[in-house]
Amino acid sequence: MYLAVGALITLQLLGCSDSAGNADVARRLGELEKKLKDIEADREFRALMDSFRGMAFLRPGDSGYSLIEFNLGRMTVQMVDVTPFASGSRVALRFGNFSSAGFDGVSATLEYGPTDEKGNVVTGETRAKEVKFSEIFRPGSWNTVSVTLDGIQPAQLGYIRITNVAHSGIRLTGR
Repeated sequence: MYLAVGALITLQLLGCSDSAGNADVARRLGELEKKLKDIEADREFRALMDSFRGMAFLRPGDSGYSLIEFNLGRMTVQMVDVTPFASGSRVALRFGNFSSAGFDGVSATLEYGPTDEKGNVVTGETRAKEVKFSEIFRPGSWNTVSVTLDGIQPAQLGYIRITNVAHSGIRLTGR
């Protein structure tokens, strides 16, 4: 894109020899620079929005679910239960597999922590955990899995952010 803009500018500069032409070139250059900035801002915005597609943000007590995209499509995920467990919490997550294929070795990154009185994430207190579920995520089904979150009791758990969903295999039904 930068090459194309540079070529346009060069062509316009070669075609102008008087001061009125130079003013026109300067105006056109300014317009092109603005368009380029708009294109870059749009690209950054799209990249930001794409990053949200690969993330689910869940709060205890929410009744709905989040939609998360990964390399094989989309799944829903919902936090269905939080209970005390040792020095932390055990969380039940329910994944909805829209696909007609089952998924083996589903893995994800879980970030979790407290929120303040306004529901905002408390920075500096986020913990992260890589998980790999042993369960097969059955096709066209809800699939409930449990995960232990160390170092945070249910009363302090304000959110779970799920990212980097991946799998190690698929299961197709045959005839």
